[in-house]
Amino acid sequence: MLKEMAVQTGISGDGAHEGKGDWEYNKKYNFIKLVNDKLGSKSYQVYKTITPGIFTYFLTKDDNYRGKIQVQEVKNGIQIIASHKESIKGFYQIMFTIMLKEYKEIYSDVMLSTQAIKSYEKLSKKHTLFNIYVKENQEYIPFSKEALLRDKNNTVVIKVQTKNENFIKEHLDEYYKRIQQTENNKPSSFMKMFITKDQELDQYLFGNLTQKGK
Repeated sequence: MLKEMAVQTGISGDGAHEGKGDWEYNKKYNFIKLVNDKLGSKSYQVYKTITPGIFTYFLTKDDNYRGKIQVQEVKNGIQIIASHKESIKGFYQIMFTIMLKEYKEIYSDVMLSTQAIKSYEKLSKKHTLFNIYVKENQEYIPFSKEALLRDKNNTVVIKVQTKNENFIKEHLDEYYKRIQQTENNKPSSFMKMFITKDQELDQYLFGNLTQKGK
């Protein structure tokens, strides 16, 4: 059973050099598989290492490193071990959406940095395809820093908004269908947004990445 300590630990030290090096190593030795590509106006890709049990999700653009989240499998989902990102708008929003295609729940790291707690605070205020909770005993309550830190056994949990376990997969399938559609042999509105790199495409795919509280 997962026991996560909601303890604030200061600033995380994981850096860009380590993240990029990790990506280059796994790419070189073909230890990765493509999870999704053509994601939003930036046409991001998400890769996942093929190692069982403990593995890493990478966000890339044109196969160049932009960030990573390392996780391990636990009961009912996955737990974050470490993460790093470059200056990417909506990084966690993008990554959690893709990760929830495969897993029911995402648990935060055991020791939470000040940066991590701030990220959860900001993300909890945005319109997304998922909800962020504090799990206290067996109860899920809306996320707040105060609720998280009032007991060392409280956990951060990210779950899809709907009870439909296939919702994210169906949503992504619909997205790919729409960006390839034509109307009267002309690009559909979604295809035009994808071709022109329109940021409104991101709002459909991930929720609002640009509003205050990013």
